[in-house]
Amino acid sequence: MLEQFRPFGITSCDFHGKTPLMENRGDEIMAYLSEHPEITTFVVVDDEDFVNDDFPHDRFVLTRLAHGITEPIKNLIIEKLGI
Repeated sequence: MLEQFRPFGITSCDFHGKTPLMENRGDEIMAYLSEHPEITTFVVVDDEDFVNDDFPHDRFVLTRLAHGITEPIKNLIIEKLGI
């Protein structure tokens, strides 16, 4: 996956930690972000959609497990990151 993003300056250093284990994926991500206020630009890429009223859904990209990160998904991620 990293090879697709390397030309845009995205490296393994741009991937941050792990979320806590909770019942709702959106809650996990929001908890992680609240513990890391230094993260201001992000995109969440997941193969499961989730419901969370506080989660910024414009920062979410849904993939399909069977397909992974395709070229259109990669382009959407880059667009959302603003790079």
